[in-house]
Amino acid sequence: PQILDPMDICGQLSLQWMKDIGLFTNVDDSAEDGGSNDIPYIPLSVGSGDNMCSALGVGCVKPGMAVLSLGTSGTIFGVSDAPPSSQVAPFADACGRYLPLACVM
Repeated sequence: PQILDPMDICGQLSLQWMKDIGLFTNVDDSAEDGGSNDIPYIPLSVGSGDNMCSALGVGCVKPGMAVLSLGTSGTIFGVSDAPPSSQVAPFADACGRYLPLACVM
């Protein structure tokens, strides 16, 4: 398969999936073939890792911001424009910057 960046659009949600998850219940299948302008375009992105997506979900999107996640492990990660030191894991974030991360079990 082609390798894409996390922000790349790799497709769109099909009418069948929209029906399956309850977005549309009374839509004719012909609508997917251009029969209706009422069907929204819902893009699908390539995605990212769990910590990278959780950073987006809590709004940790600017350099200097950080997230502390406590669960199976204790993880702290933040957003940086510069590569991290060798003291932390050098992950990339979901937007093309760096996501320095440290974790304990």
